[in-house]
Parts: sequence; C-alpha cells; structure tokens
Amino acid sequence: MSVSIAAQLGTLPFTLYYFNQFPIYFWLSGLFVVPLAGVIMLLGIATIALNLTPDFLANIPAYLLSFSTWLMNQSVAWTADLPGAKTEGISLSFLQALVLMSSILFMARAIQPWKSLYLKGSLACLAIFFTIYIADDIQRANQHKMVSYQVKKGMIIDFYEGRNCICVTDMDTSSSTYSMTVTKNRIMHKVNSCKIVHPNDEWVSNKLSYKNGVLHIHSKNQSNPMKSINSRIEVAELKFIDDRSTEIDLKNKNGKILLMKACTENYLAGQ
Repeated sequence: MSVSIAAQLGTLPFTLYYFNQFPIYFWLSGLFVVPLAGVIMLLGIATIALNLTPDFLANIPAYLLSFSTWLMNQSVAWTADLPGAKTEGISLSFLQALVLMSSILFMARAIQPWKSLYLKGSLACLAIFFTIYIADDIQRANQHKMVSYQVKKGMIIDFYEGRNCICVTDMDTSSSTYSMTVTKNRIMHKVNSCKIVHPNDEWVSNKLSYKNGVLHIHSKNQSNPMKSINSRIEVAELKFIDDRSTEIDLKNKNGKILLMKACTENYLAGQ
C-alpha cells in the first residue's frame, strides 16, 4: 500500500498535467498490481532462463507469466470500471505542476526526519500553487481566443469567449479523431460549454459574427483586431469596417472556405 501511495504522489503533478485526470481507486488497484508486478518479473526471468530446456519444462513459467499478466490487466480494468473511478477535466499548467511537485518533495523531506523548515517550504509552494490556479481561473473566465487545429481531413476552429466555446467544424463530432484533437486544449482553457456549427452556418456571439465564410470581429482596437495572426493560417482578406469592427474573409477566390492549417492560438482584441 505504501509503495502504491508513494508512486501515485510522486507522479501526481505530471499525471494531472498530461492526462487531466486523477484515478480515485489507485490504492485499490495497487493492492493487485504491486505484488503481481514482482511475480511477473520473476516469472519473466524464469521463462528466459529455461528457454533452452525441453518444452514441457520451459512452458510452465511461460504459462504462469501469461496468466499473471492477464490477472493484473483484469484487476486494473476492474478498478477502472468502478463508479467514480476517476476525476476528469482537471486543468493544470506546467508551472503549476512544477510548483506542486516542489511542495510534495518538501513535504517528503520534512517527514523523515521531521524538519519544520521543509514543512514551511511545502506550505509556501501550496500557497503559490493556489495563487497561480486562481489567477489562471480568472484569466480563463475572461478569455477571447480563436484556436485552429491541424487535422488531415476537415476543419476544426474553436472560438472561446470566457468559458463558452463555438466550434466551427465539418467533421463528425462523435469520432475519436475529433475528440482526441480538441479535448485536452478545451480542458486547459476550462471550457464549460461548446456549441457546434457547420462552416456554412451563420452564428453570432458577444464579440463575433460569422456569415458566408466571413468572420466579423467587434474590436475595440482598429489597428490590432487580433494580437497575432500566424503566417501559416490562410486568411484571404482582412478588412477594417470602422473603429470597432473588423472582418476576416476565410474564403479563397473560388468561394471555398479555407482550412485553418496552423495549430496555434490567437487572442482576439477587445478582451
């Protein structure tokens, strides 16, 4: 049990950062995985050592190895299928992961032998972690971004306004390709709701409107409607309408809506 808990705590920050989820029953799966891992290692060595012996003798550890591996996989699958087995949608930046890891290391050093200085360091790191988390939460609540995804066939463009998202796509939103492309980025931006629209549809939001492939941005800054437009993104035409509005034509000369080819982010002005 202690090995399982130590392993989980040691990898916790980067598990949250890379996978955006936390396994609730890690301690339960550890009761099966830790002892079986030792057995599998020994059986693997025995299988290799007896490889040149007669088959009836070499097959014994091989069969036991196969069964032990199957049993371990089944135990992990069983815990993963339990109700509430994991908490998903956890957003953590790389800086937050580093600060959280520092706090865990300070706490581990403070416990054995007990030293209050390391405990203070751990608590200080936790305070920094939650400060960064709250600041990021406030920033995400007021974000205005356009995010284009690089996909081989089709187009996916997300427009973030606070925690709401409008996704312009011609792909099947139930496909695994679509889900794998957008999920992590939306979790990192703490998106709560997403409206799906087709490239030929018309739609209006607080700061944006879209019609016939033309994106209309209601901007407070005429000279800088977008803080940055990556040169790899195909934008056919950008027009300043007045001191508060800008249009970006996403069509080519034949009237076909261009694909956003760059996997990049662009802040919209007027945040």
